Amino acid sequence: MIGRGAIDHPWVFREARAALRGEPIAGPTDEERRALFAMLTAENVALRGERVGIGVTRRHARVLGDQVGLLRPRLFAARSLAEVRDVLGA
Repeated sequence: MIGRGAIDHPWVFREARAALRGEPIAGPTDEERRALFAMLTAENVALRGERVGIGVTRRHARVLGDQVGLLRPRLFAARSLAEVRDVLGA
């Protein structure tokens, strides 16, 4: 269950370590979320090619958290890695 949750929220491990140490739990920033999505997209494009790589990464849009509602339409319309980076501001 933790592994499945980590797919869309990989910061769960950082948060768990902080909780175990009794430290405040800092959630991911919007910039961290966009950077992670940009990295996932770039890696998928490198492995699968641009068309398939971008399509495969779309299923992980929830990693963007609250931003997903605003970014999803433009991300799903993007056809190149450059367009995805432009949408993310990366």
